Amino acid sequence: MDTGPQIRKELCDRYHESVMEAEAAFWRTLKEKFPEAHKGELPPSLLATLYSCLEGTARAWAIENVPGMVDALALERMDLQTLAAEPPYDDRDQT
Repeated sequence: MDTGPQIRKELCDRYHESVMEAEAAFWRTLKEKFPEAHKGELPPSLLATLYSCLEGTARAWAIENVPGMVDALALERMDLQTLAAEPPYDDRDQT
């Protein structure tokens, strides 16, 4: 499916929002089911694993089920790599 830049951005934005909302729902559910817990301590490595699993599962689902998502995610990745490769803007360089 050929999608324009605005549609690709909108797909990627919704994808990233869905991952953040899924993570928030996970923590909200734990808090609701275990109200006696007063802390949310968890090793940072497990937090990274949780996010990675949520992100990977959402990505796989979106690729399989959302028309245009493959192109949107691929082009977003290319855009991010291009931005990372560009030197930072320095207004002192202006002549």
